[in-house]
Amino acid sequence: MNILAEKHYKLEARNISIELFRAEDRTFYLDDFEYLGWKPYALKGVNIHKIPGGHNTIFKAPNDKIFASILQNCLNKAEPKQL
Repeated sequence: MNILAEKHYKLEARNISIELFRAEDRTFYLDDFEYLGWKPYALKGVNIHKIPGGHNTIFKAPNDKIFASILQNCLNKAEPKQL
């Protein structure tokens, strides 16, 4: 299903900024470790938040609490959507 989705889905640049939660331990197979490939799609920028650990350990203690705190801070700063 991942291959099928990759083949048919076309990601387009948007006039938005994104919050990127990135593990501090470098993943060896990534070409763009800094932005993880998101920079061309977020025209207003990429806000990087470093989470201790690696890709497989950011949700394990004690990294999970650090991640939760960073995420909550981002949510607190987010503008409420107008209905």
